[in-house]
Amino acid sequence: MLRADLVEKERCQHREVQNRLRALEMKFEGLTPHTDMTKGNQGDAFDKEVSVRTLKQSNRALHDEIDELRHMQSYQIVEEQRRQMDLMDKENTRISEQINLEIQRVKLKFQEKLQELAPIPDLMKATQIRMKDAQQAQALAEHNAEQFARELICAREKMEVLMRGTTKPAEKPADRGSDEKQLALLQQKISQLLEANANFKSEIDRYKSGNLVAPLQAKAIMFELACSVSRAKVLRTEDLMLKIEKQLHDKILECTELYAEKSRVLDEAERALKRANERTEIIRKCLQNTVAELERQLAASRAQVRNAQKDREEVQGCMTEQISRLNDNFAQAQLRIIGLQKQFQHDLNPVHFQIK
Repeated sequence: MLRADLVEKERCQHREVQNRLRALEMKFEGLTPHTDMTKGNQGDAFDKEVSVRTLKQSNRALHDEIDELRHMQSYQIVEEQRRQMDLMDKENTRISEQINLEIQRVKLKFQEKLQELAPIPDLMKATQIRMKDAQQAQALAEHNAEQFARELICAREKMEVLMRGTTKPAEKPADRGSDEKQLALLQQKISQLLEANANFKSEIDRYKSGNLVAPLQAKAIMFELACSVSRAKVLRTEDLMLKIEKQLHDKILECTELYAEKSRVLDEAERALKRANERTEIIRKCLQNTVAELERQLAASRAQVRNAQKDREEVQGCMTEQISRLNDNFAQAQLRIIGLQKQFQHDLNPVHFQIK
């Protein structure tokens, strides 16, 4: 708006100068017949006319040159600013599109990585559940193994007691089930056999003293039968202990397999967690690099905008300076024209007075 006002003001001043020049020309043309009559001042009037025409031509040329220069400068400045603004708009649009595309790409990549990492919590939960089950199974197997070991030790002690034939009864362990009942029955039978043995010994002594051999032989046969029954029971007990040892060995193998499975699951969980951490670190570094690149591009765009604004301010300053200089030149030219007009009027007054 200010520039349009300045241009309109300059045009009005130019029209005013042209009108005044036309008035001077008309006045000068009206005075030319009178100047031809005068002989003494004819040469001066001709010189003044030539000088006035020269001044008019120079004034017109100066005005034309000033107008053309202003127009060209204004046009060049406007075109340059328009071109710079178009370039800045295109560059800003390109950078904005690139930033948006990069942000969308990073978002998609981040979502893909999140989708890849989504099953990891379920896998970790399943792994923890399997680990707990394995630990419980291991603890149960260890407890069963300890119990079987205690039962085996007790059974071996009982077998040793039975084989030695000691009269001292073995201590009763905390057994359970059919094994406990069988061992109690064995102890009872052993006690009965020991009592029967003592009775047999006393009867043998009595028979020796009374020469009763036949009843003694019958008693001995019965004792042998009882011993055979006891041996059969001991063999069955040994078979039972072998079965218990086999079960204990199987439980130990099962515990070993469960421990190996637990170690394998732990290793897989650690590797999966390590891979997830590595992928997360890579994604974080990529995002940091992308953000740094976008910040660098944004800083470069801001620097370009600042430079463009600075150039625009410099161009506006140059335009203002040139316009002020042209206005000064135009004012000086107007003052010179006014001075010449006054001088011309001053020179024409004596001539007009002489003609009258």
